[in-house]
Amino acid sequence: MSSNASSDCPFAANALHSSVGATGSEDRSFASANRKGAANAGNAQKLTAFITMAAPQARLSSLITYGFVNNKSAALLSPERLKVLPTAPDIKSKLINFDTVWWMNNINDIVKRWNAFIVG
Repeated sequence: MSSNASSDCPFAANALHSSVGATGSEDRSFASANRKGAANAGNAQKLTAFITMAAPQARLSSLITYGFVNNKSAALLSPERLKVLPTAPDIKSKLINFDTVWWMNNINDIVKRWNAFIVG
């Protein structure tokens, strides 16, 4: 996927794939658009490429305090804004990484221990 996909990026609504699930409800989620064989998978990939570029991520992070996923976004934000974003370089270096492999290997034991703690 080209990083210059922003010029051909369709509107988000056009990138979504509509389907009806077992409950009869329509699934217009972004995740459904990225499923293998989705009617608009190409548009969904273009949308994904666009929204993860540095500039759109910086714009989003300037409006709400959600961290950006593209590290190049930091250069596009003011130092004052970076102070409140969880993925800013100074803050990110202090975060603890979530160990998904450990959780996958220990989830059953943790759930039992958590339930015992909550129930008593």
